[in-house]
Amino acid sequence: MIAWMLPWGLMGRMLFLCCALAIAGCAETQGRFTIEVRSPDVGNASTRLVTYGTALRGTDRYAIALTVREPLYLYVEQRSGEGIAPLLPSAGTTLDLVHPGVALQIPHDGFLKLGAQHGDVFVYVVASNQPLSVDLARLEVDKAASGGDSASGRDVSVSGELDSRGIGIIRFKLVRR
Repeated sequence: MIAWMLPWGLMGRMLFLCCALAIAGCAETQGRFTIEVRSPDVGNASTRLVTYGTALRGTDRYAIALTVREPLYLYVEQRSGEGIAPLLPSAGTTLDLVHPGVALQIPHDGFLKLGAQHGDVFVYVVASNQPLSVDLARLEVDKAASGGDSASGRDVSVSGELDSRGIGIIRFKLVRR
């Protein structure tokens, strides 16, 4: 009520400042490309966001949502004790170009299933600002697989940046119990 009594000029400046701070906060936390993982609730009536490192049952399913803030070439694969499963591109030898504003879900319709083995399942996303071969993207994943995690256990969405070569990678961990 008091805010409506302030002169419009002051209220407008306050609103602008609040919006600017919110945008600045988003810019600091959201990188050039982002992954979110969703899993259906019991009965499949809705889905829930899965946090990094979440333990899922072997019967649980999940889907990956990818967004980009600029046109980027993407490669996605899942690695577990059962092996490597490329998820994107579905065919071909070069990465798929994804544009901002296009919500990319993997799989396009439905959900992925966890493997039968217990243990960690990692989803890797490689992004590049230039066309990149699948073989080079896999080499980037191999390097990242031997490194540390790119997120913490509280993260729901994980964002990535590009390095000086124009390549970035995200590693998202799920635990099969």
